[in-house]
Amino acid sequence: MRVIGGDLKRSKLFGPEDGDDSIRVTYDRVRESIFNLTGPMDGARFLDLFAGAGSVGIEALSRGAAKVTFVDHAPKAIRLVESNVGKFGLEDRVEIIRMDFREYVAGGAARGVFDLIFLDPPYAGSLFEAAMDSPGIADMLADGGKVVGQHGAEPERAKFGALIMADVRRYGSSWVSIWKKNKDSEK
Repeated sequence: MRVIGGDLKRSKLFGPEDGDDSIRVTYDRVRESIFNLTGPMDGARFLDLFAGAGSVGIEALSRGAAKVTFVDHAPKAIRLVESNVGKFGLEDRVEIIRMDFREYVAGGAARGVFDLIFLDPPYAGSLFEAAMDSPGIADMLADGGKVVGQHGAEPERAKFGALIMADVRRYGSSWVSIWKKNKDSEK
């Protein structure tokens, strides 16, 4: 696993041990596609919810994000994020939080306002839908911001509260969706 672009391009990242499938890694091709779809990260505030090893958040930092908040409930994932952040000396640009996503998202804008929110929960189950159904997600999204989801199947819904799907793409066994605030719901 490595960083694809930006200042840390080609740098190796710590990942789960071979055979450990408790943390799914976002493949290079999918990460590259995500950042091609979302545009420049210059000065962005980025939330990596379900952070895993933190590869997507580290990629955002490498590409110029001002700050990344990593959230995951698994101690193993938090240790990997801490190792990757420490390897590159990025501690002053990150916040690492061990917490269940439901509790974090329930805090809404009081937790922070982000230009990009990345959701990559385990593919099995309905955790993506649970996160998107929380009003806290839209509250945490800055004006003009985007929510990016990574899924194991095409999303069944095109709207979650104030968020509407703007794009969806398939990359092998992964689907990537882009969500924006519905202007009509902000009135």
